[in-house]
Amino acid sequence: MPKLNIRSRIFLVISVTTLLSVAFLSSGDKSIDSSQPGLRIHYSAVILEGQLDRALKIAEEITEYANKNYSGLNVQVYREVVGEGGKIHWFMDFENMEKAEEFEQKNSNDAGLSEIRDSFEGVFEDPVEVVMRSIY
Repeated sequence: MPKLNIRSRIFLVISVTTLLSVAFLSSGDKSIDSSQPGLRIHYSAVILEGQLDRALKIAEEITEYANKNYSGLNVQVYREVVGEGGKIHWFMDFENMEKAEEFEQKNSNDAGLSEIRDSFEGVFEDPVEVVMRSIY
């Protein structure tokens, strides 16, 4: 077996640490084909101290709601398991740019999503942050 150089060892440690520090919570059962053009948006929210149970419930609610009510969208949610209270991360994969634009137009008027977002107060720090937008 070849010996790993220092750069490879550091990358391996960071990769394993990252995998161990994130707990998968929920995902849509829709498959997005990454060979087709699409868009991923990564959101994160800091959980306030003492609000972990409520945060997990809300995170799963919003994930299930979005996956059920929006076609061409697959939402996955993860929780960091280290740090003060941790963070929730949502990955939203759109099958194409049109679906992303459709979601942006619909979600501001979606009463179901608004109700779930209203429950963020006192559970997550403001604001929920867009961490990354990437086109694949």
